[in-house]
Amino acid sequence: MTLVICFCVIFSGNAEEIVLKTLISEDGKIGKMFLEKHPEVNLVEPANYYMSTTEIYQAILTGEYEGDVFPLTTSIHNVTPLMEKGYCLDLTGSELIEETVERLYPAFREMLTVDGKIYGAPTGVWFDYYVISEEAWQAAGMPADLIPDTLDELFDCAELFCDKLEDKEFEEKISLLSSWDATVYTESSYGEVFTGWIVENYIMQLKYAELEMNFDPDVLVPLLNRGRELGKRLYELESHTVTDESKELGLLDDRSSSAWAGTAYDPIVFMRITDDEPKLISAQLSIWSAFAQTEYPELCVELLEDILKMNSEKDCAFLFTDAEPVVNPNYESDLAEQRAFVEQTQKKLENPDLDWAERQDLEENLAKQQRVLDILLTSDDEKYVLSPDKLKMYQETIGNYLYFEEPNFFSANGSQGSTLENLEKQFAAGVISAEQFINELNRISRMIQAEGE
Repeated sequence: MTLVICFCVIFSGNAEEIVLKTLISEDGKIGKMFLEKHPEVNLVEPANYYMSTTEIYQAILTGEYEGDVFPLTTSIHNVTPLMEKGYCLDLTGSELIEETVERLYPAFREMLTVDGKIYGAPTGVWFDYYVISEEAWQAAGMPADLIPDTLDELFDCAELFCDKLEDKEFEEKISLLSSWDATVYTESSYGEVFTGWIVENYIMQLKYAELEMNFDPDVLVPLLNRGRELGKRLYELESHTVTDESKELGLLDDRSSSAWAGTAYDPIVFMRITDDEPKLISAQLSIWSAFAQTEYPELCVELLEDILKMNSEKDCAFLFTDAEPVVNPNYESDLAEQRAFVEQTQKKLENPDLDWAERQDLEENLAKQQRVLDILLTSDDEKYVLSPDKLKMYQETIGNYLYFEEPNFFSANGSQGSTLENLEKQFAAGVISAEQFINELNRISRMIQAEGE
């Protein structure tokens, strides 16, 4: 009888234990919040993280797929086919998830829904774009109204900048792009960057227009040749030395981050091929989904809801149409601290026994402290992480520019990503011509599309 009871206790204990495979850690805020409600659950990290949609398909088809709740990124995973094929759990019915998706910008919502059903929970957005650095632009004497919004116009600006470098019109250390790694910076470095810009933006416009991957030599060859020659000229004119510690300004700043352009007023540089194409900013959405074949769909939905509850205020501001400005959580304490500094210095100055030198030091300190206090009191950049004005700029711009491009075979993690990178290097180095480069891209495209990838 004792053995039977022990066996039943052990068996029932094992039956109650639930394992959810997910990258959500038991030690993190989300994991702790979830496990407080479900102590019977173990959150276990899967053995594999699938870096492409193909890897997910293969794992599912072979029965080796691991993951109950998992992250997806639109620049890495083709999320729409995953949802259409029924691999993601239908989350429709969760009140929190439905309300969250309803508040999203339409472009975001489209990435999470198929035929009106919801298959993902959004957690953040990443923007990939360049801006004009107004400090460097002014220092180089570039025209204030000359803001490029095609690649040809950008190259026109770069040519003008080269002319100014040649004529030594400014003393500051300025380059088109700053922070080159001097150990790998060569004559072909700019050419590689420019070639990448041309191909990436051409593909983005094709995908946006839902056209087949076909590269037009009449459009691309002149642009490619111009970019390569311009890159050589920039290399010859710009100075880049390992030992020079002076600050180097770049005319263009890479703002690839989770911070929208509205966090700075620098003008956005669009890299369209022609001026009749739409202005697009490449963006990627971070999503959490659940596996449709999970044994524990209710628990998965609840964990996804907990993930949404932990979204930061800043992430929410970039996701939702009804977002509010984000106040700096340290603002009030910073303001109180600065006021205390000013009051302490003022009190010290009331001492009639101060000598002249000490009084002068205190007065200088007070002036500095007062300037800091004035900035805290008047600047939205101090009071807000995302101010009302900048949020308004974001909200008025987003619908026109953001584009969530899903990966293709020429993407960095696509089947031909490394091939494209090598071809760009060969072209920039002068090993192959622009015509050969385009012909090879078209050959690969025809081959891949014929195979149905």
